[in-house]
Amino acid sequence: MNHSFADRVVCITNPTGLGLLLASQLAGAGARIVISTPDVDELARAHEELTRRGVDVLAYPCDATKESGMRELVGVALRWFGRVDAVVDVSLRGLASRPLVDGVRFDAKKSE
Repeated sequence: MNHSFADRVVCITNPTGLGLLLASQLAGAGARIVISTPDVDELARAHEELTRRGVDVLAYPCDATKESGMRELVGVALRWFGRVDAVVDVSLRGLASRPLVDGVRFDAKKSE
């Protein structure tokens, strides 16, 4: 099955390992990518790797494990791209079911 993410904006936290793979795969399917972690060295490495792979990526340092950091990340993506279609919290450290934007919830436990 072939899925297109053309012009979709996806925020990905913890862009190492699985997060880096997801960013690369989603970008390959047409998504615009925003990566985030509070570790600026890790963020720079991920940005460099994705750029080397030809991904047009926005890297933003913040702690998305906290609700304020997640709101900040989504706000930056909204200002930069005008929309956010998905947030992938690779770390899954306590943000499941918390609101990201008014009326929108991210529920990692839901598998629908």
